[in-house]
Amino acid sequence: MPDSIQIIRRNAEVNRWHSRCLIGSILLYVGCMFVVPYNAGDIPSLRSGGWAELLGGWMGMLYGYYAWLANPLLFTAWMFAAHQVRAAAMAAATIAMLFALSFVLHDEIPINEAPDYATIHLNAAGYWLWLASILLALVDGVLLTPNVKEHRQ
Repeated sequence: MPDSIQIIRRNAEVNRWHSRCLIGSILLYVGCMFVVPYNAGDIPSLRSGGWAELLGGWMGMLYGYYAWLANPLLFTAWMFAAHQVRAAAMAAATIAMLFALSFVLHDEIPINEAPDYATIHLNAAGYWLWLASILLALVDGVLLTPNVKEHRQ
């Protein structure tokens, strides 16, 4: 009997950490929407919050910038984590992290349709909050206990 009580207690503690990580990831993401994600040269019009990058960042894929794809993957990781599907949550969060990290491979970013380019400076908080959000989602996926469906596979 003591072994089963210890297992129940351990699972309850893991579930508490799972909830904290999931909520923390979402809060960090919401926070990154209201701060400047990065600086691009000295152009003040590009100093809008992360919400502008969320809404228009998909256009960067036309120029070979695929970091924006981390957003729908992060949303997917949250959905799987909320439904306790560990493998899918970890996979989505890992791929999201890889896409998000791909942004640092670029020195410049298009700033208009021409396209004119400006130098990327990652000295703003938004990008780092975004990465922290994805990292916390990945930690959450690791903390999830495998569900019954995953044990059968």
